[in-house]
Amino acid sequence: MIDAIAKARISVAGLTKEAFFENDDKKAAAERYIMIVGEAASRLSDEIKSKYPNVPWRETCDMRNFIAHEYMKVDYSLVWDAINRDFLELERCLIEIKSSYPWPL
Repeated sequence: MIDAIAKARISVAGLTKEAFFENDDKKAAAERYIMIVGEAASRLSDEIKSKYPNVPWRETCDMRNFIAHEYMKVDYSLVWDAINRDFLELERCLIEIKSSYPWPL
């Protein structure tokens, strides 16, 4: 998840929101990384999710599901905000979680 978040951020680096909206390749890449993050979140055990209730697991999974199944209705403002705002906090939480477990998992 951490890697996909970093790749999502790289995929939009240097773009303005308006430039992102006009670039179909960048939008597709951003969607893909959001889907990877959401799919990975959905595969985590309930034990891990319940141990870290402050992490928006459900919202992360829901966004993946919406992009996958309602792709013609995607609001790219939400995609932009997810990568440039929401993923910052999610990444922080994931790094904290990762540091509390022996590596590799």
